[in-house]
Amino acid sequence: MTQLSTSAELTAASPEERLAALGITLPPAPQPIANFVTHVVEGNMLYLSGQGTREADGHMRTGKVGAEISTEQAYDDARLVGINLIAVMREALGDLSRVKRVVKLLGMVNAVPDFAITRRSSTAAPTCSTRCSERQGVTPVPLSASARCPAISPSRSKRSSP
Repeated sequence: MTQLSTSAELTAASPEERLAALGITLPPAPQPIANFVTHVVEGNMLYLSGQGTREADGHMRTGKVGAEISTEQAYDDARLVGINLIAVMREALGDLSRVKRVVKLLGMVNAVPDFAITRRSSTAAPTCSTRCSERQGVTPVPLSASARCPAISPSRSKRSSP
């Protein structure tokens, strides 16, 4: 695992290097379910369909936070959703350095009525460091997943080959 120790190193590092420094290896982007698509590129905007708690082997983590799932497990599930979103971004754009920023990230949590989404859970822990425009607890979440998150992101033009 690559270690990046200073903020200057983190800023200069590629997105893949920053992920590696966090111990994150991106899985292949999850395949869409039924007739859905994982993303749409319109101009320089990338629209990501909601990604859930599907693991690389296809297993879907399910349950209601505050009932069958602990808050700590919910944080881990939110991190998985963030990793899945980033995997779809990479598949859609070919290169994570084309992501300019995240414009909107909507966190949905399958939770008991009094569960509150915090910045830690809605931004998928360290994988997405942007501020969220919305946070919302939702029940039920599709497929009984413990969390789900769509996102919108502008992209940079493809770099031309030298």
